[in-house]
Amino acid sequence: KKIYIPDRIKDLPVEDVDVNLILDVPSCEQYVIGPTQTNLSAKDGVLYSKDGKTLLRFPQAKNTENFSTPSTVTKIADGAFKSNIFLTEITLGDNVKNIGDGAFLSCKNLEKITFGKSVSSFGDDALGNCSKLKNIVVDDQNKSFMSEDDILYNKEKTKLIRYPVKKDGAEFRTPKKVTEIGPYAFKNILNLE
Repeated sequence: KKIYIPDRIKDLPVEDVDVNLILDVPSCEQYVIGPTQTNLSAKDGVLYSKDGKTLLRFPQAKNTENFSTPSTVTKIADGAFKSNIFLTEITLGDNVKNIGDGAFLSCKNLEKITFGKSVSSFGDDALGNCSKLKNIVVDDQNKSFMSEDDILYNKEKTKLIRYPVKKDGAEFRTPKKVTEIGPYAFKNILNLE
């Protein structure tokens, strides 16, 4: 249930850990880091870069329904929340700027995500397979993105980036200003006919 990342292995410092090696551990509830680990840190069982600026991995089996990023976080790594089975709501703080590819992929119970005012990049398929997602909310002060009726658009509303998988309603009309549809915008949509 815990993944422990030590400071040293056989008197050699553990300087670099390939996070991809610990991405798909369904039973992981928390990460624990050695006290003198030079590249990583953990807070409340969540894995971060040492400086706390990058959220590297949220444990798949961490039994938490709501999560807000700490104020130090500016980046959500690729696959950071992948396959968490408990989260229903995530709030990205005002300092988060970058969301990696597949960052929230297969968060099966995620219903709502809120973007703070600083998010400026949104990775490919970041919200893929979030089969209960209904609400995408973006801070009005965000200069890169906006949401309307829980749908994610670029700020100019010329590109539809993501339609929530489980948004109510069987019909949707693309707003007139939209000239581009993102590659994963309507992936796995459940209610549209």
